[in-house]
Amino acid sequence: MSIEPDLLQENESAAYEIARLRVQRWLTKQQAQAQTASYSNVAELAREAMTFAHEEDFLTAEMLLETALDLISTFKDSPLEPSSPKTASAFSSSTKKAFWQWQPEALAGVDLSRLEYDFGSEDADEFLAELQQSSAQNNANPFAGVRVNLSRAGAAPWDLRASSLLKASAEYYNGAFDFAAHSAASQETNWRVENRWEATSYRDTSGLRYWQNTSVLLGGIKLGRQFRLEVGEEFRVRQYRSAAQFSPNYRHNEIGLRATYAGGFATRVQALYEYGVRAHPSSPRDDYLEHRFEASLAQHSFAGATVYVQNIWRRRIYPLGIPDSTFQNTYREEYLRADVTLGLSGRTAVRLEGELTLRQYETPSVFTPDFFNARLNPKVQIKLWQDWQASAGYIFLLQANGKQTPASTDAALTNGFYEDYYANGFTLGLDFFSTSGLLFSASHVFEARIYPDSQLDAAAAFNPNPNRNNNSFLLFLSWQIDRHW
Repeated sequence: MSIEPDLLQENESAAYEIARLRVQRWLTKQQAQAQTASYSNVAELAREAMTFAHEEDFLTAEMLLETALDLISTFKDSPLEPSSPKTASAFSSSTKKAFWQWQPEALAGVDLSRLEYDFGSEDADEFLAELQQSSAQNNANPFAGVRVNLSRAGAAPWDLRASSLLKASAEYYNGAFDFAAHSAASQETNWRVENRWEATSYRDTSGLRYWQNTSVLLGGIKLGRQFRLEVGEEFRVRQYRSAAQFSPNYRHNEIGLRATYAGGFATRVQALYEYGVRAHPSSPRDDYLEHRFEASLAQHSFAGATVYVQNIWRRRIYPLGIPDSTFQNTYREEYLRADVTLGLSGRTAVRLEGELTLRQYETPSVFTPDFFNARLNPKVQIKLWQDWQASAGYIFLLQANGKQTPASTDAALTNGFYEDYYANGFTLGLDFFSTSGLLFSASHVFEARIYPDSQLDAAAAFNPNPNRNNNSFLLFLSWQIDRHW
């Protein structure tokens, strides 16, 4: 069924958003320690997770954020101090004894997910009826579950973490087991091993069930005082109970090489190359190879100004794709992201977020036209009280597609879904970050989207892209009632 990919993506996107907010809470609370190596490592993982989320790889993004949360948990018992070649890590002292720690957690609540709706020239009563139905059926998902965390740290030159999760909700059942081990004592070399197994079963009529296992291996060495070189591999297997066209089984393998330059604790420059292969045993036309180059710069100052710039170039190759009649079309893509924050005072800051994407296909078609996409979001952030932060800003969107001549009647119908558009709107946000375990985040995005080439005449039988206003709401609430639960 065509709804299956949306179900998976929605579930993984919600999990990523929850983890992102938890990491953001810690980064906000530790702003005064932004010059430390510990803070920089967590911020780097958060930025890398955002990159994968932009590519809609929410699973990898969530795993990176879970790694960041693991690092945060090791900082609770020790202050965040800048590291140096003569300083050992928190668990490297031979005078410390190894210890085990376990923590059970009870989970309960309601997933509201993201509520989105459009309204344009349709009848108001019909619109309100659809909105009410959407709110009741697609956005309320009560859940309950339990999670157990187990960790080991101490005299050994490595730390260990494991966790298990069982969760039941109105929409799906989910179970997961995580295992991670990483070096703790040496600063000249580092390594990390991770494995995550999970299974999900949806309760709706789609009958979607799958299990997935992801393994990660990473090793690195320090070259001098400011350079570090790392090599890593990730292997992922996803298996569906009933594989279908829109949910095929696959195996994904990825290797990468990263070089990092750290100019003190305020500047970090990175270069990364990754090579990935995805194979689908039952649908080889979906197989692809991908080359990915990335360069990024992160800069932080004591005055509260931060700059992050990232550039990604990738080329995805579908050896068996048929570009003139499918979406499996070889392409190259250029992606540029910038995030700049300027602190005006202790309570007020101006932040500018921008993204540019240029994709060019080897054989452009009505199914896969070349396109240019831009997003710009300047906003003002205000610290209302000690734990409350509000934001308000302007948002601009632009999508320009390459023009293709339809080769058939069916292609002509498809061509209408790729029209150029631009949008103006505003964003609002309210966040509460408390060290007591309470986390609240609410945001609203409004867009007035215009399609300049849209068919406006009344004689048009079908218009897939009428001018419309888009509203998107996101509400998240998390409360740790007790320090152990």
